[in-house]
Amino acid sequence: MKKFTRSKQLYFALASLLLASLACSQVSGSSTEQPAEATSVAVASAESTEPPAPTQTPMPALGEVILDEQFADNANNWYVGTDADTISVVEGGKFKISVLNLDTSFTFDPPVSVSEADITVDTEFTEGAPENSGYGVTCHDKDVDNRYRVRISPDGTYAINKTVNAESTDIVPWTNTAAINRGAGAFNRMRIICSENRIILYVNDILISNVVDTDLSSGSFSLLVAAYKVNENDSTPPSVSFSNLTVRKPLAWERPTETLLADAFDNNDNGWDVFDENGNSANIESGQLVIKVKEKDSSYRIWPQLALTNVDITFDAAIQEGTLGNISYGAACRISDKSNYSFKIDGDGYYSLGKIIDGKWETLVDWTASSAVKPGTGEINRIRVICSDSTLELYANDQLLISSQDSSLTGSGFALQTGLGTADELPVSVSFDNVEVKYP
Repeated sequence: MKKFTRSKQLYFALASLLLASLACSQVSGSSTEQPAEATSVAVASAESTEPPAPTQTPMPALGEVILDEQFADNANNWYVGTDADTISVVEGGKFKISVLNLDTSFTFDPPVSVSEADITVDTEFTEGAPENSGYGVTCHDKDVDNRYRVRISPDGTYAINKTVNAESTDIVPWTNTAAINRGAGAFNRMRIICSENRIILYVNDILISNVVDTDLSSGSFSLLVAAYKVNENDSTPPSVSFSNLTVRKPLAWERPTETLLADAFDNNDNGWDVFDENGNSANIESGQLVIKVKEKDSSYRIWPQLALTNVDITFDAAIQEGTLGNISYGAACRISDKSNYSFKIDGDGYYSLGKIIDGKWETLVDWTASSAVKPGTGEINRIRVICSDSTLELYANDQLLISSQDSSLTGSGFALQTGLGTADELPVSVSFDNVEVKYP
């Protein structure tokens, strides 16, 4: 059986900084002009306590079983033995793997080859530093230079990455989620569906990612264990056990109709990355999520643990303080490292839509006044943002403001956002409430 070695992904080492932080970008509160957005990132520390696990998500139906591997023995000839890189053994109903050298990653091929797959597997992290460990599966795996990698880590993060013609790109960078059990002995059940240009990830029956990507469509799948070097003071080989591996033929994908996330901010059960740093903050206060911005010419975003390429997000928003024409608020979608779509409303009743591609701003809909937007401090606006394939829509108080077409971005992050412009340096704050996230 093949075993491939790869160097670590740089994003893993930065996961606790970049993905638990808020993307900071330059923004104007003016109703008439939008400058190019900056590419800087404002680092914000997350809460030290683990948020409670989110509610379970309705699971899609199960298809025909292709492989039922209980690891009672090694009749299926998985790669086992000890060499300079790994120790692997099938025993006690588990496939146990240790990666001996940090900065390496190994895949283990199954006894069947299947491209479109619905994979369920139980994982147990048994040894090593959690932050140095990543494991999961590859799919549409042609070779080391062409494959998707779906990984979780017992430090509470997950990532989806693709390699196409030897060039690697993060579809979902390492992202914190309360759905993953953490630490030594952590048990996590993964379900990964690679089918119809979708990669869907459930952890412990909780949907945490549903992303669309069309770059790879053939190849098979494999089990994967990686040893990173985030904690250089702990060289203990990461060890992981896989059990109860079931591979099914995926059924035709059906659009989820249930609400994927609903939040009235009575607590932080949905694991928003709240922060407080240098006067800029996002905190849950008195049943609301409040984003405060002190830094002039900047915008702060906060997101939950869910990654969706297509998203329908509705929320209430109200300005609490600041100069009305110097405030922007709204939502962003298709967020990746240096790209996103940004829907903005200001305190004077104007709205706009733009996109960032590789750090460069492009206006799609310039600042436009609308009587549907209630201006002023304390006024509650019910905002709805839809990113669905190439369709981008913005509603305010049930009135359609923007319906635009653009298909250039495929990122998976979405966020609420608040910005302070350049007119003055008075801090701004905006409250968000009654968030509802659906699949469009």
